[in-house]
Amino acid sequence: MGGFGGMMRRGKPFQMSFSMGSAKASLNQGSASQSNPYGRNQFPAQNAFKGGSKFTHTNAGVGEWWKCSFNGGNQWVWKVRVLNRRDCCGGRLKGTKISIGGQECGTINDNTRNGQWYEVKCAKPVRGDKIILETTRRDYLSISGIEVYTASCTGNGCGGMTTMTRSTSMSRSMRMPRTMKMGGFKVGGMTTSTSTSR
Repeated sequence: MGGFGGMMRRGKPFQMSFSMGSAKASLNQGSASQSNPYGRNQFPAQNAFKGGSKFTHTNAGVGEWWKCSFNGGNQWVWKVRVLNRRDCCGGRLKGTKISIGGQECGTINDNTRNGQWYEVKCAKPVRGDKIILETTRRDYLSISGIEVYTASCTGNGCGGMTTMTRSTSMSRSMRMPRTMKMGGFKVGGMTTSTSTSR
């Protein structure tokens, strides 16, 4: 659970609190697409939903992408898991950037291997209507599975925000157990509180 407070939206303060658990976004499989499919689209974007037995495949390049919309529209997302293809070329997934509705969540920085799941946790929950994977190196993009974990948001700022405004003042305090304030996640006992206005 985490909370955001003390920020301003159009001159009015709002409060946001998040619960981050095992709930997953429902992906609209029919909306899945990818840039520059390899060959004659022998490995389509929908192969990401075949239980790990198949894989997607783009041509090589920087900025090659795979994307899929969420059923139900915008979601708050805090974690994404990606399954690498099993048969070969596992190192290609390294450096893949993950975004939610155009807002960056994070990057797969591990030395990736065949058939392994890789997890990226967003620095803070991000809100959007789709997930996008994008290459940051001149390489092919292939995945065999994907899971998107959603955060439950309560408060008067949950419905309309997709990004947080830059903070103008910040304070830190050490506290127990795990919560998060926005500004700030409390992770491993640290809470970061932010006050912002625009």
